[in-house]
Amino acid sequence: MATFFGAVAFIAGIALIVYSFLLERKVKRYEFENITDGGVVKFSDFKASQKHGIARRVIPMMIVAGIFLSVIGFIVFSIAK
Repeated sequence: MATFFGAVAFIAGIALIVYSFLLERKVKRYEFENITDGGVVKFSDFKASQKHGIARRVIPMMIVAGIFLSVIGFIVFSIAK
């Protein structure tokens, strides 16, 4: 049973890392496509700028959480064998 939970945690951690890198790429693409001549990223409204700012702050936390989860899953999987 612990082997199953370890494997699930490991896979979930890897999936979280991959998703966070894809989200980061999406955010960087938006910045690249919507930058003004003055070097400022433009947004359609305040809500869009808030969403963008939250994504920029959450992505590093998602990467750390994914690494932590995959390491814990690997340890549990290794011990349970």
